[in-house]
Amino acid sequence: RHPRGAFFGPKVFFRTLDVVQNTILRFPSFRRNLTDWVLSRLVRRNRSRDSGEQVVEFLNGVCVLARNEALKETGLFDENMGAYVEDTDLHWRARQLGWESIFVPVPSIIHHQKGDGYNHHSQVAFMLRRNTVYWHMKCGRFLQAWLYAKSALLLARFRAFQNRNNKDKAAEYRYYVERSKEAYAKLLRKEPLGEWFGPLLGKWDPPKPAA
Repeated sequence: RHPRGAFFGPKVFFRTLDVVQNTILRFPSFRRNLTDWVLSRLVRRNRSRDSGEQVVEFLNGVCVLARNEALKETGLFDENMGAYVEDTDLHWRARQLGWESIFVPVPSIIHHQKGDGYNHHSQVAFMLRRNTVYWHMKCGRFLQAWLYAKSALLLARFRAFQNRNNKDKAAEYRYYVERSKEAYAKLLRKEPLGEWFGPLLGKWDPPKPAA
């Protein structure tokens, strides 16, 4: 039914069979990110959008069937990204070559995602935002990269200010902000990737909480 289908994503359950994870995603843009962020704080929305088989912008990489022919034409994951946004990049490259991403509502796996490490000043948050800026630059979307980087830094500084009375958390936020600021600046200046483009696993070293 989908001869130009590069990626096919099934219905994924999040930690339990009672919860369906939203795996139907849209490519990032500053306007979309801002709109989603505001609406998520104003109203509770059902974001699954998985009522039936459909062509979508791209799929969460947690569980995807890929067509070999498409991968040969598109290439594999960008290894510079490590983790987070690498699925966005792969689907984007395929889309530019005329391939499609298809959601197929067939029950599949339970995604046993860990429950910790996803706070706003974590390594995961850093890599997600850093890789989003990198992806925008890679696609030639400098304005989008600049807007995203500036807004992400502004939000991180605001959260650091909110936690100023908690010395340990404030120190962690300052570390997060400084690492982010350095990475964003070098990406926007189009510096060649090097050791600064981190962290690699094990290189995230925020201040330790006081004993």
